[in-house]
Amino acid sequence: TTNTGLRAMFAPYSSGCSQLRAAVLCSMLLSVSCTWSYFEIVASDPALGTEQKKIGCFPARFSGMNSSLPPMGGQMASPETACESLVQENEGRAPKDYNGKMVVIKRGGCSFLTKVQNALEANASAIVVVEQESEAVFPLEMWLGTQDQDHYDDRDINPNGIGIPACMAFKEAWATLATLTTMEVSWKHFRTWDIGEEEIPDPDTTKLSLYSSSRDLWEDIPAGQATYNPTGMEVEAETVLVEWSPDCAADEEAGSGEDECAACWALRTPLLNADALLGKIGVVRMASQALECLYWIYSVSHIVQEAGAVGVILINRNEALFTHVPYLVPVDIRVPTFNVMKSHGQHIVGRLTNGETLRIRLPELVLSE
Repeated sequence: TTNTGLRAMFAPYSSGCSQLRAAVLCSMLLSVSCTWSYFEIVASDPALGTEQKKIGCFPARFSGMNSSLPPMGGQMASPETACESLVQENEGRAPKDYNGKMVVIKRGGCSFLTKVQNALEANASAIVVVEQESEAVFPLEMWLGTQDQDHYDDRDINPNGIGIPACMAFKEAWATLATLTTMEVSWKHFRTWDIGEEEIPDPDTTKLSLYSSSRDLWEDIPAGQATYNPTGMEVEAETVLVEWSPDCAADEEAGSGEDECAACWALRTPLLNADALLGKIGVVRMASQALECLYWIYSVSHIVQEAGAVGVILINRNEALFTHVPYLVPVDIRVPTFNVMKSHGQHIVGRLTNGETLRIRLPELVLSE
């Protein structure tokens, strides 16, 4: 086992080398992605009737296992940020009953550690922190900082340290959860990190095949793979360069916060040529400043997938290949993502900009023995 890939998970663009055999075993059997981590609610509201919904939720590094959890109720935190005790009366607020329930908390105001401690004090059975910046911002992975390691079992920033599910959801989940009078929550599809199963693939690369119509042959080039790829599928299709909205062109040095990226996050899609991607493999230039507002590599894959693409190729900024992490994500990624070196990417871009119809074959996810 190794800590390299685990620590690399906190960087949106990483050379980490982690893949988990356990994380992909079920997808090998089902030929679908098993990297999507979510909980499911069945809710009854007098005005809305019965509703069933899947809520994608990025598991915290310290999240507990969930295999034996029965369906449970839910309760919104009071105060909403859980930065103060949930069981003591504060400013005239009578404490709610969180015992055995999922507690829903707004992000911000205090550390994740404070929120977790207050939820555990209230005897909650699951913790969901909801993003607050924008619906378009993909959730972060909650983790306890190095200074907080002593609070829980230290296994590379405390994986499975608190014994109950803990995760971060999209901002849009707050409106869904806050308006539900009653809810029953199932965690059977929620996944947590398993450090004991981690392995480094060797080699950590595979190959893509480009079709040359002039020579009527396939040319292989080396490629890195994403740990969140679905398995059991090989894709062959024409390729299209992905074009991003100029609203997403944040200055890398200025950062990618609310002020710089608000216009980008407000877009229905940050893609300018979404219609052209249907049934195609999207080619993404990672040097684009537009990607400064998107944080996670998996978010790029998901955005291109939602435009109807059947695969994603990332052109790296340098002559290197990457294993893109994390392997658990809060969205359902159903298409494969690979990355190529800068020089090979420039070759692909050159052929496309010259008007060539370029077909590329993406292989199945390659696992180490």
